Amino acid sequence: MKKRIFIGSSIEAKGLAEYLQRGLQEEFECVLWYEGFFSLGNHYYTDLIQKIITFDYAVMIGGEDDLVKRISTGSEKISPRDNVYLEYGLFSGILSPRRVLLLMHEKCMVASDLLGMSISQYRDGEQAVAIVERWLQGHTDPSVHRAISGRDVGLMPTVGIAVGYYYNFIKPFLGKLFESDMECPAGLTVLVPTFVCDDVGFYKRDLMLRRRLKEEVILKYRILRDVSDESELRLYDIPSSILSLFKTVNYVFGISEGNTADTLFAKQRALDDFYEHLQTLIAGDYEASRTVSMERYTLE
Repeated sequence: MKKRIFIGSSIEAKGLAEYLQRGLQEEFECVLWYEGFFSLGNHYYTDLIQKIITFDYAVMIGGEDDLVKRISTGSEKISPRDNVYLEYGLFSGILSPRRVLLLMHEKCMVASDLLGMSISQYRDGEQAVAIVERWLQGHTDPSVHRAISGRDVGLMPTVGIAVGYYYNFIKPFLGKLFESDMECPAGLTVLVPTFVCDDVGFYKRDLMLRRRLKEEVILKYRILRDVSDESELRLYDIPSSILSLFKTVNYVFGISEGNTADTLFAKQRALDDFYEHLQTLIAGDYEASRTVSMERYTLE
């Protein structure tokens, strides 16, 4: 699936929003704020809070929308519409500030609360697209100089669930493995699916059928084992905590079962984030990085 980008703007800046969409749509799925984003009968604020977790990134366009006059001094300034600032704050709080770009026209004065931030300013549509492409490249291409790095902590509990799986399973299992007298060389592959299936038991059943994996109790843990090669103890695990991610999405959207387009997008993003956070934890652990590998599991 393509990464999803929400593009927000005022009505006056719709032209630039559409220009950005055309410039990015080959590599990303770009959703404009007025293209069916808001549901009929729902409060706009409620829709924003729920649907933000269905996106990977957001770009907020601050155009030359308003002429603001300060009563106390009589001074005037050009400013973006208030809703641009509001949505920038909402998306930043849920996706994290690193995943949200505030794109401001060079003639606009920046709100005082944002002074000190590195605000991206543009003079025309062509420059705006170039700025956004460079920003996105920093997220998606690790070879880029000063590539975006760090750890996102957003609304979804992917960080906590990844940390819990790492400390509650991977660390204890490796501890028992290194203390044991098992003669066969051993390795553990953590499989994180690329697709959403609310029946998380399907992942294990499918792998057992198609990859000749067998469930065994090893060191008091139920693990999948590759029985095609008896000379090496090749072990696999699919984190059952994925179910918690899916249930959290359903809870946020107020449904008990089934899926909508929004919940599928949110669950897909949760899987991607879980994989990235767990990968970071394993890479930072010398023993785990030598013993544990990670793989995205597909149906193909």
